[in-house]
Amino acid sequence: NFFSITAGNQPTLTSPEFAPLVGTNFVGFDAAGAAYTGGEIDQLVFETSNDGGLTWASIATMDNSVGGQLNTGGITGSNFVPTAAQWVSLGFPVAAGTNRLRFRGISDFGNSVFLDNVNITPGLPAYHATVGSGCYDEFNSALVQEFAGSPAAKAVLDGNSLLFVNTGNAYTAFWAAGGGTGYVAPTGGATTLTFADDDDGEVTITPSIATPIPGGTAATWTVSVNGILTAGNAANNLGDFTPTRAEVASAAGLAFYTWRDWNAGESGSGPVQTEEVGNMLYITWNGVEAYGTPSPNVGTFQFQVDMSTGHVRIVWVSFETSTSVNPVIVGGTLAGVSATPPSSDLTLATPFTMGNDVVAMALSAVGAPINNGPAVNYTISNLPETAPGSGQYNPLLVFSFTASIPGGYDLDTTPFQFGIPGCNGYLGSFDAFVNFGVTGTSSFTFPIAWSIPGAPLQISMQALGAFTPGSLANGQNSAGLVVSNALDVYIENF
Repeated sequence: NFFSITAGNQPTLTSPEFAPLVGTNFVGFDAAGAAYTGGEIDQLVFETSNDGGLTWASIATMDNSVGGQLNTGGITGSNFVPTAAQWVSLGFPVAAGTNRLRFRGISDFGNSVFLDNVNITPGLPAYHATVGSGCYDEFNSALVQEFAGSPAAKAVLDGNSLLFVNTGNAYTAFWAAGGGTGYVAPTGGATTLTFADDDDGEVTITPSIATPIPGGTAATWTVSVNGILTAGNAANNLGDFTPTRAEVASAAGLAFYTWRDWNAGESGSGPVQTEEVGNMLYITWNGVEAYGTPSPNVGTFQFQVDMSTGHVRIVWVSFETSTSVNPVIVGGTLAGVSATPPSSDLTLATPFTMGNDVVAMALSAVGAPINNGPAVNYTISNLPETAPGSGQYNPLLVFSFTASIPGGYDLDTTPFQFGIPGCNGYLGSFDAFVNFGVTGTSSFTFPIAWSIPGAPLQISMQALGAFTPGSLANGQNSAGLVVSNALDVYIENF
């Protein structure tokens, strides 16, 4: 239960001692798990011992990251509990002489992982092995840069600006070197905000005009002392003065950041002020003090909200001057919980079109491919829409009767110039093809009851998802196909 186990702890699940195994055997088990929204990745190490547990040898290390062997449930902020369809069968060969097994967890305080049906069989029974990974894995729902302290932030931000252009369902961000000249100084009519806590508090304001935002309008904005502007009346990261990108991911609101530990109540600090001028709403940190030395160390920056268009600009006049090495996070995030965003160099990353995150396609199996045995349920997940907003998906499957290629090959490089850049093929041949047609969900499950004249037999398969060519972010992928990882399928009579 990594959801409740403090990071760094290593719980273990250890078998009783048993008679030493003769010859090569196989340990199989079913597993299920999910990642937590904060980006924490837990690990599970499968180990064997040939001396009753005095010493241990590591056989495999698995984790619950998206695409990891133990991730069958994606990302969730709640304590994960798998459904019947969210299990995968895994297994590893173990050497002669083994007389004890152990699963050793390494907690990152993430989310739960489940194990069931651990068994030992002589030889290699029917099982699946995951080969490679799918495409594409893209983060689009936030654009932020994390600085390792105030001097680093000041060097980049001073005199510049970052504009978020409202496109109706998202934003496109543009960095403007020298954009600090667009700063609009508060007039005598500006309102000084009063916070219940001048250090870490917040105030909700109601402008005279509701602002269009992706997916609707914002009648109110919540201003947090620590440099966060959130659409609506619930603040992102309320009271938090230690910014992390994982906390940006776990916050639910549409928000814009110049996040560090500001303190408008400190002696010598200027105010946080708001003012409307025509269709423009200005929220200004007007010489506000920040924790750090030497002091005084005040900073001036401004959020500019065009209430007619929904465009938002962050203008940095002069970031605070302390030598603090505490993190600073600037940028913006769309509404909704997401995976942890990367730290992007804002001076190079724009123009950046924000939107939904893209999780790589995956192919998984529940059940063992036993010849003439029960059907195995295979699932193709994270399929792309056939066209943006269509709600339709087109899964396909390719079979190979030769060995897979572990490292894979790029599907836009000679001799495989299929127009699928950044995606890897793992099949040694293309021997059979199935088009499942259009479905209404991004996850498609289908059964296969294996029945072949002679077992054992190894085959491989890899899934594809079809979509309108060029409709992915930035127009990439002229073929209109993305692929999953491959599965090696070892069909046996037991």
